[in-house]
Amino acid sequence: MYYALDQESIVVEPLRRRIPVGHRYPVEVIVFAGGLCPYEAATSLLAVQVAQEFGQRVAMKEIPATREALYEYGTAQGVWVNGRRVPGGGLPEEAIRLAIREALEGR
Repeated sequence: MYYALDQESIVVEPLRRRIPVGHRYPVEVIVFAGGLCPYEAATSLLAVQVAQEFGQRVAMKEIPATREALYEYGTAQGVWVNGRRVPGGGLPEEAIRLAIREALEGR
């Protein structure tokens, strides 16, 4: 965040996330693909591959990480399974797989 050059401070409000949380079948996986960060680019590709392992039990949505996506969803990054963000770091492939399995089991 930066201040406008002619102001000492600014007033901002966080965007409200608009990704509905809940149990759905098929499980909905939303992946924001931006390509600006190598880690996020690799994670989004990996999420698509992992989601494909589950076949028709998973509905996959790839969304470009744009300003429009930011306003529509309240975020433009990450991997979301049934509206819950998959924590990054560590073993993202296993984290994505686990989140999908848990959503399929109704947890």
